[in-house]
Amino acid sequence: MVNRLSAAGFIHRLRTDFTFASVSSLALTGVVAVTPFAVYRYLRGEWMIGTVDLLLVLCILSSLGYALVTGRNRGAFNLIMAGGVAACLGVTYLVGLAGNFWTFPVLVGLYAVLPIRAALGLGCALTLTVVWVGKGLPTVVEVLSFAVTGVLVSGLAAISAYHVGRQRQALELAAATDALTGVGNRRRMSGDLEQSARLACRGSPLPALMVLDLDHFKRINDECGHEMGDRVLIEFANVVGKTLRQTDSLYRMGGEEFLVLLPMVEPTGIALVAEKVRARVEEQLRSPLGPVTVSIGAALYRRGESVAEWIHRADTAVYEAKAQGRNGWSIAPRIDGRERD
Repeated sequence: MVNRLSAAGFIHRLRTDFTFASVSSLALTGVVAVTPFAVYRYLRGEWMIGTVDLLLVLCILSSLGYALVTGRNRGAFNLIMAGGVAACLGVTYLVGLAGNFWTFPVLVGLYAVLPIRAALGLGCALTLTVVWVGKGLPTVVEVLSFAVTGVLVSGLAAISAYHVGRQRQALELAAATDALTGVGNRRRMSGDLEQSARLACRGSPLPALMVLDLDHFKRINDECGHEMGDRVLIEFANVVGKTLRQTDSLYRMGGEEFLVLLPMVEPTGIALVAEKVRARVEEQLRSPLGPVTVSIGAALYRRGESVAEWIHRADTAVYEAKAQGRNGWSIAPRIDGRERD
């Protein structure tokens, strides 16, 4: 394991942790921008202002160290911006007009820490506070110009943050969605199953999963073509999705194999769900070769087992359902008649 406090550990975090890389970029940019001013102030004998700059640099470096040691990137963001707001007000009060310019990067930086509405509100409040406590705006025109400029910068940053957020959500959705059927893909499935297993081990109700395998799907591809096979997969996902509860999740594992996560279900209810899905598929799904059916294997989670073991037990149950003639379901056996705690 790479030591996170070593140079190699730091570089590894930069490459693998996007949020930490953002914290590091913000921190290093702040240090490079502020340190020369701190040195300049001390050389000129402006001890108070130089100390404010130096304290901001130390705050930024401490925040980066906090993120590196604890892994809490959000907390580091909060510390950097809290220091930035405090330093902005201090420099504005001590320096005057030259200090007011530091308000603008802080206004933009707020959107890296806070939700858009909160950042917009705090940004406008910061602008008005600078106008109130600052000493570099002697005339009404200058006060109004600075206030309007600050509000505009904060508003434009809000618009930019909104569009960036929408694009990020779209990318995250695309990365977690099966391109053909629109259901969750294997990547999303793995994350959700891991989370369900962790919650179950902490005492939450046991989840269950069902592996769904379309019967004789290869024959549809071979005799009707892959385009027809794709249509069957899309319609299958639609039928199953409409059959499940809103709390259930459907994923495509690959090929004609799907998985359903049942986060809260009584052991006796698994059979009811499996039979409902099986019957709906047989009733509604068609191909040029006739009705399309599905074989289902289900497994209730056993506390302490890995996700791979959990899926393997459901896979084994699928084979049992197929061995019994397909178009059916089978539930993985429990231990001594009950689930192990």
